[in-house]
Amino acid sequence: MTTGRIRYVLARFPQQRRLIFCLLGRCNTFRALCNDYAAAIEALRYWRQSEAPQAAERIREYQQVIAELEAEIRHHLEVQENAAVSKGR
Repeated sequence: MTTGRIRYVLARFPQQRRLIFCLLGRCNTFRALCNDYAAAIEALRYWRQSEAPQAAERIREYQQVIAELEAEIRHHLEVQENAAVSKGR
């Protein structure tokens, strides 16, 4: 994942910066989620500027995809955070 594309995840979850970089370094699934999230954000931006007849439908679809990806990313971050807390006990 390029540094430029990770900015979307960092912008959405700024308090989790350390955990994000930790997971990026060791979890292929998390990296794929972040890549998908960046692609969905970029697609949503494209469709918001589009005047194509299907733009409204695509906007709704990408908003849903983004919400689902955010939930998955949040889950990975929570699992990582809980594991770190458990280790510290």
